[in-house]
Parts: sequence; C-alpha cells; structure tokens
Amino acid sequence: MRKKNNQKKYFIIMIVLVVSAFFMTLLQANNIYLWDEAVFLSSAETLGYAHPYYTEIDYRPPLIILLVAFGSLFANIEIAAHIIVAIFFALAVGGIFLLGKETFNEKVGIFASILLILAPYFIHWSPKIMNDVPSFGLSLFLFYFLFKWQHSKNRLFLFLSGIFCGFCILMRFTSLMFVPLGFLFIFFVKSKFKEKVSYSALFLVFTILTLVPYMLWVQFTQNQFHHPFPFPFITLLFRAQAIAAGSIPAIIDPLFYFKASYILIAPVGLAGLILYIVSIIKNKKIFSSEVFLWIWFISFFIYFSIMAHKEVRYLLPAIPPLLVLASLGYSRIRIPQMKTSFRKIVVLIFVLIIVLLLIFTFYNFNYFSGKMDFGEDIMLERSAALKQVAPFIKENLLQDEVIYADSLYPNIAYYTKRKTIATWPWDQEFYKKFPENMPYNGYYVKIKGIDKEPNEEWLDNSPFFRKIKEEGIIIIYEYKRPIVNSASN
Repeated sequence: MRKKNNQKKYFIIMIVLVVSAFFMTLLQANNIYLWDEAVFLSSAETLGYAHPYYTEIDYRPPLIILLVAFGSLFANIEIAAHIIVAIFFALAVGGIFLLGKETFNEKVGIFASILLILAPYFIHWSPKIMNDVPSFGLSLFLFYFLFKWQHSKNRLFLFLSGIFCGFCILMRFTSLMFVPLGFLFIFFVKSKFKEKVSYSALFLVFTILTLVPYMLWVQFTQNQFHHPFPFPFITLLFRAQAIAAGSIPAIIDPLFYFKASYILIAPVGLAGLILYIVSIIKNKKIFSSEVFLWIWFISFFIYFSIMAHKEVRYLLPAIPPLLVLASLGYSRIRIPQMKTSFRKIVVLIFVLIIVLLLIFTFYNFNYFSGKMDFGEDIMLERSAALKQVAPFIKENLLQDEVIYADSLYPNIAYYTKRKTIATWPWDQEFYKKFPENMPYNGYYVKIKGIDKEPNEEWLDNSPFFRKIKEEGIIIIYEYKRPIVNSASN
C-alpha cells in the first residue's frame, strides 16, 4: 500500500514538473531570432517551394524542419514552432524521470527532473527554435527503452530504442554517436555472445529503418545518401591523423568542455555529483549501469573536445548521465541516527546549502545560461535591427531582384521573405570574384561591426553600389550588376 502511495506521489510530482516545463518554455517565446532559428523557420516555411527564398534543408537535420512545417498547417508557423519546442522540453523533463526511474528508482527520476528544470541553461535555451534541446529529449527515451529492454528482454523496447535512435540522428546528425553507444549497452547486458550480436543487429536495423525515407530523399536529390551525415569515427580518424601530423593542435582549449559541463549541470548538479562520488568511495561499489553512464558522458566529451569549433550547447548529448548520477548522489543521502533536534538541524543546514547554491546560480544567470559564451545579446541586437529594416526592403525591392549579405543572411531572408544570397568569399578574394559572385541586381545589406569583405569604403566608392538607407547598425546598398558587352566578331 505504501509503495502504491509513493508511486502515486511521484507520478503527481512528475506531471506537475512536465506541465511546468511546457508553460515555462512557452511563456518565454520571442519573435527575434538567432541565426539557426531563422534557418529552421525559413527552411520549414519554404519546404516544398520550387524557388525557396532561403533554405538549408539539403544539409541540415530534417526532423525539426519537418515538425515545424507540419505544425504550420494548423497555426502560424512561429506559434507552431514555439509550441513544438515547449513540448520537447516537457518531454525531456518527463524523459529524464523515466530514465532515472528505470536505471535506479523513482526518487532518482524525480531528482533528475528537478535538476533539469532548475538548470539555467535549459531554462534559457528550451524556448529557442533549434534542435539541441529536442535532440537531448529524444536521447532520454532512446536509453530509457534500452534499460527497459534490459530489464524485461521484450524486443518491443529494443525496437522503440532503435526508432528513437533514428529520431535523434534526424534531429541532430552528431547523434550518430548513439549507435555505437547502443551497441556497447547491449554488450553490457548479460547474455550469450551470439545473442548480443543478434540484438545489436536488430537495434541497427530499427535505427536504419527510421532513417531510410530521409536517406532515399538525399539519394534522389544529391545522389549520395550518406552525404549529410558526419560519421563520428571517420571524423575522429581524420582529426587524429591531422593531430599526429602536427597540422592542427591536439585540443584547442582543452578545458572548454569541463567548463561547459559545469555550466550545463549548474552548481546544484555539481553538488549532487560530489555526493555521488563520496557514496562510491564510501560503499566501494559501482554498478554496471553507472559505468555505462560514465562511458556515455566520456565518449561524447572526448568527441566534442577533439572538434575545433566549440560551443556549450554541443555537449548537450553528454549531459543526461551527469544529471542522473547527480540525482543518484542526492538519493543516497542518509542522515545518521541522532536526536530529533540534531536531525532537524542537519536537514536545515543541507536545505540552506542547496538554497544558497540556487541563489548563486540564478544571481549569475547570464553565465550559467550560456549567453556570455555565445555572444547572444550581440546576435539578437543585430537580428532585431534587421527585422526593423525588413519592411523597407519588402516594399522597395523589385520582384526579380535579390538580397545579398555577408552575415545573418538566414535572418534577413526570414524577415523579408525575399530571395537572399550569401556573398562569398568574405576576405580579399571577394574582389577577385566580383562581379561573378553577385550575378543579379538587388540590395546589399551590410551590418556594421562585422569585419567581412566587401568593406564600407569600397561599397561607398563603387559605381555599382548606392547607399539608399542607413538605420542604426544596418546599411542598405542598391546594387546594379556591371553590364558586360559581348565581344563583336
């Protein structure tokens, strides 16, 4: 009876957390977008267009684009997109509960959900129309079903884990790392070697089945079904060869993802990890599920550390294990036998420490949300300035003309709904390629403070460009391509 009451209590808490996550995300919706948000919105809005104004569907993960496009059939595309990302964060909060519950127990699951919903990075990034948090959420169900299969040996759960592995990949291509991790998990399970091979093959088949429609589309449109996928081990091999040859440094900023891990789990998560490590030292025992969670984290940590380009959000696929292990640390807290008054004092001190950690975290919200690392405020300022001038462009640009830009061109395209082309190259080579790299008449949109060619001085002095508007940090030039006379015989 007591167990049923506890299960009911945990279920109610989980529902409250899931609903809170949904509305917390939805209420932060904004209509000024970052680069990637504009890419996904414009690609979704122009899906199926013969002549899209801007799209990156050929090489971007398609799942978020397809979902936003589908949602736009029932509501305004921006409203639909914000609802979709809110649903994904709510699913992530529910998913990490299920993962913690299946791996250890309900208490761990509840702690994990609380850590996730209190992490500033997730609070801030969950409303973004991007694929990072949705991919994070899908990975939780992938491993929840794998643990469920381990405990029940029901192949339905192996099938579902393969399906969610495919969804993870379609949401974020670097999720291909989950395929070898899935194999490794299966080999952790106690069974005969032949059975492990058979289960691994089934997991792979179920994953590929999910990818087949997309791979066929890529084959028909690009003639290379594997083209968009950055195969992790091949990438690592080439990086390792380059490092060995000395052509690139071994790891640029080797401490970057240690800092990123701290930002993502926040001080309360770090405190839980410390408690977990203390419990391991005290008990001198570690279970295979804990070992696997560490392998999950370390494999992604190494992979992203070797990559040259680094952002905090890239490490998101590695974070579920840390949140679950930190929650395990909290669940293992045992207050020794003592007088009731002393026991209350110990509990009060512990609660006070957690409250102080939360106060410190939210006082430094800009740091723990990742805004400082990403330079988000500058990006949003530029994006807002572009949205401000978009009506002028739409009103004055002729239908057969295009927009050129050297930065934030997806944003310009989405705000204006007009054909937008990125100028190239962005260095001195631009002038050698001109005017072949700008073959159509139109507008050139220059953002002040971005050091890319062509520069303002050259544009102001060129006979092919005429400044027609300057508003804040945005300069708009009218461009008339040079007329090339064909040689007479």
